Amino acid sequence: MSPSPPRLLAVLHSEPVGSGSLTLGRVLLACKALNFDSYTVKNLYPAAIPNTNAFPKVKDDPIWGKGRTQILNSLNDETTGAVLLGFGVSPPSGLQRGNYLDQVSWLTDELRRRSLDVWTFGDRTSHPSRWHREVRRSDPGKSVEESVHRFLTRFES
Repeated sequence: MSPSPPRLLAVLHSEPVGSGSLTLGRVLLACKALNFDSYTVKNLYPAAIPNTNAFPKVKDDPIWGKGRTQILNSLNDETTGAVLLGFGVSPPSGLQRGNYLDQVSWLTDELRRRSLDVWTFGDRTSHPSRWHREVRRSDPGKSVEESVHRFLTRFES
């Protein structure tokens, strides 16, 4: 049996409340632009929340640990060929801020230990559903689809 081809791991913020079709479509754009045939998505916070103000009001939320386990399993998967960071650029406020910052710090440490290429869009960990903002600012009149090759940049941690 031949080994599976490498795939892109996209690390996003949280699971979508709706279909997530815009986000997944943009991850697919990045996947193709980076010459991968497939991708998988894992989330820092693997539960559906409508926005960062909707985090549960519990200090030691076990969902963060679940996120680490899922991300770590994907990082350790031999089919993971590169990582796309798209979890957003602003930490939440309130009780979950520390948990979020700890999660991002943990992920950064994990990525430093590995020889995987790590990518962002426009030199930021912007969520794929927000990529159009970066394109509009830096490449007016162009679409994300037209600009994806230009905006995918290697992440230096």
